[in-house]
Amino acid sequence: MCDPADSSQLKAWLFSQVDLDLCRTRANRVARKYISSIQKRNKETAEDNGNSGKSPVDDPLIEFFARDFAKKKNAFLEEEEGPMQTEDLNDYLIPSEEALLVSFYTSKLPSLIGPQAQLPRLRRESKIPATAALLMKRFYLSNSVMVHDPKTIMVSAAFLASKVEDAMTDVRNWKKEQTNCNLPSRRPR
Repeated sequence: MCDPADSSQLKAWLFSQVDLDLCRTRANRVARKYISSIQKRNKETAEDNGNSGKSPVDDPLIEFFARDFAKKKNAFLEEEEGPMQTEDLNDYLIPSEEALLVSFYTSKLPSLIGPQAQLPRLRRESKIPATAALLMKRFYLSNSVMVHDPKTIMVSAAFLASKVEDAMTDVRNWKKEQTNCNLPSRRPR
């Protein structure tokens, strides 16, 4: 039997509360820099009266730094903070607000694919939404809700969890459920 103290799971994916806060802060910082660069690029493009055809949706940012967190922890502490407001002076979300949004969407998973699912074809045992919540929380350790729509990630995590837990569902059911799901979603820009 494997000793848990020597496992890669302990070294790579068990975080203290301080480490979790640091990961969320870094994801927030990276997202703020990314959004600022997109706004700057769009402003420059508009001034040049040309259109590069790129938008935040066409140019996604996906970070996986939580995977190597233990190795790079000190480097994360020394990164520059980045902007705190958008160009139109709106405040960015702070890490605790992002965590609250992730918790909100995670709490909706049982009604999406759990025992209380609205569509009978998506009613599954409670381990499916639990696995989806784990996948979603891991994704948002390295990424921000400011860049990646939580509703889309929630549905993707639920679908992946159903595959991982060998409780497959038809993709068409997900399309129906996503349109029926009464949750806010980010509007296309």
